[in-house]
Amino acid sequence: MVQTRGSLGRLVSDIAIDDTYIYVVDTDNNRIQIFDKSDRTFVTTVGGKGFGNGQLVEPTSLAVVSGHHFYVADPNNIRIQLFKWNSVTSRWTYHSKV
Repeated sequence: MVQTRGSLGRLVSDIAIDDTYIYVVDTDNNRIQIFDKSDRTFVTTVGGKGFGNGQLVEPTSLAVVSGHHFYVADPNNIRIQLFKWNSVTSRWTYHSKV
């Protein structure tokens, strides 16, 4: 059963923290959930089940790099995806796959 935004599935496989956000790999729900580090409130969700760019199938881990950008291991799609923070739109967007 897919959970609502901000609630997590049964399997959380990785967590990363930068200076502003907490990034949670919500494996059961095929997404990355992002929370504000200071007050732990839900910010947004990235991903969703699928095989297209920006979609995930049971992601397993992530690595945050500078500028709130992060890589997501998406092994069931046989790829690693890069999501970048867009300061103009104030959201994360799919950028490329490795």
